[in-house]
Amino acid sequence: MDKSPMKIISNRPAIGYEQVAEVLFNCASLLQMAGGNPYRIAHYRQAALTFMTLGTPALEMALDEAQWPLLNLGKRLGAKIRELVRDGSMSFYVELRADLPVAVDHLMDVYGVGPKLAIRLNKELGVNSPAELADAARRGEVAKLPGFGPKRQAAYARIQGPNPPSVPSKAALRLLEPAEHDYDEALPAAA
Repeated sequence: MDKSPMKIISNRPAIGYEQVAEVLFNCASLLQMAGGNPYRIAHYRQAALTFMTLGTPALEMALDEAQWPLLNLGKRLGAKIRELVRDGSMSFYVELRADLPVAVDHLMDVYGVGPKLAIRLNKELGVNSPAELADAARRGEVAKLPGFGPKRQAAYARIQGPNPPSVPSKAALRLLEPAEHDYDEALPAAA
């Protein structure tokens, strides 16, 4: 759907801070997998951590360009995040995902499954969709993989239908997000 003729009637966020953080972490992972600039990757990760730390107030700040320095955002990244917060999607992220295999892209529709994890699930379990991932979890195959346990398997087993819910609970956020993202990578020191 082309959004250009649509008139913005609200300046309220169209997406939650957890979802913003997930998109930013996924952008960082996709850029890293493509051999992108380490400083750019670090900025995406830092922005995601900022959203997780500040929560809902970060959404309002992202909509106001004057507050971007408080979020440590430059003009380019700030504009992308404003698009994400305002519209619920970011064209840059859509472009990055377009280069992925279809199965990996479908698996990333499961909350907490980023590109690296989606590739791993596809290769090691042969799953190509959220429904196949749920079936594999119900059969007990997920917990057999190194680094996966019964909690993650139970979370995947609860996936229902071809399109799983995109808004996670706080418990799901704590369960799924840390294992996918590399928090311990050192960010480059500011000059």
